[in-house]
Amino acid sequence: MYFQDRIDAGLKLADPLKKYVAPNAVLFAIPRGGLPVAKVVSNRLKIPLDIILSKKIGHPDNPEFAIGAVSEETAIVNPGFSVSMDYLNQQIENIQAELSRRRSIYLKNVVPHQVSGKTVIIIDDGAATGFTLLSTIKLIQRLQPGKIIIALPVASPSALARLRNHPAVSEVICLHCPDDFVAVGNYYANFRQLNDEDVVEILQDKRI
Repeated sequence: MYFQDRIDAGLKLADPLKKYVAPNAVLFAIPRGGLPVAKVVSNRLKIPLDIILSKKIGHPDNPEFAIGAVSEETAIVNPGFSVSMDYLNQQIENIQAELSRRRSIYLKNVVPHQVSGKTVIIIDDGAATGFTLLSTIKLIQRLQPGKIIIALPVASPSALARLRNHPAVSEVICLHCPDDFVAVGNYYANFRQLNDEDVVEILQDKRI
């Protein structure tokens, strides 16, 4: 077990991110799980915190296994899986509706941070496939940041390779990349699932 909980992960992730502390840096968390990690980093390093909405597409036979990811504006699907277009289109439509619902709850009447020319640090609580982060990167690219940094407590070797090979990513900071990676939650003693109320509470306490 590498982390007691997401707070512990954030404390450990803050140290290697110190080099990016600057007036032009901004943190983006992927809720729900990435938000408590990013909040700790934001508090420690005094970097502004925001969120970006993205969600995985689960395999029809195993919803926990990501075969792609959807943001509010984009979708990425791994071509290595044989899945019907009807299934994918329905998932994308459902997920984008869910992301729209979350935005109305999480960020009602909130103006997002401007990121043009800035150092954008994207944080999640871990990456099994990397597809959610790839979708997030695609969305951030449209905002023309100066550079994109990915920061993760734990990731699978395949996810880490995908992220490090992305031409828009300047650096990937990952604390642990076990060869026998199973699932992100396996590396936390406490990996409680968060709900909308948790996210709203964190955002009211710290943002923004």
